[in-house]
Amino acid sequence: MVAMSQWTDQPTNVKPIVDVWKVEFRIKMIEKWIASKDEIELCIRKVREGERGKEIMRNAVRWKELAKEAMDEDGSSYKNIDEFVAKLS
Repeated sequence: MVAMSQWTDQPTNVKPIVDVWKVEFRIKMIEKWIASKDEIELCIRKVREGERGKEIMRNAVRWKELAKEAMDEDGSSYKNIDEFVAKLS
């Protein structure tokens, strides 16, 4: 993922993606709300070709597997949804 957060909730949304999940590059701005095409291209190349890109892919696969586990019948998300529905009915 390559992100260019600019206003309102976007910087907040990008924070866990970059610092916790580590599945993204953040584009550096030239000035407020403006990024160069070279910077965008560089970030895309890093994700697709670089060593950091391989790390991002490993992290993305890891989070995908964790999400699948959470949605399995014994997973935390499945149990939470089941509990929520039970409280509603």
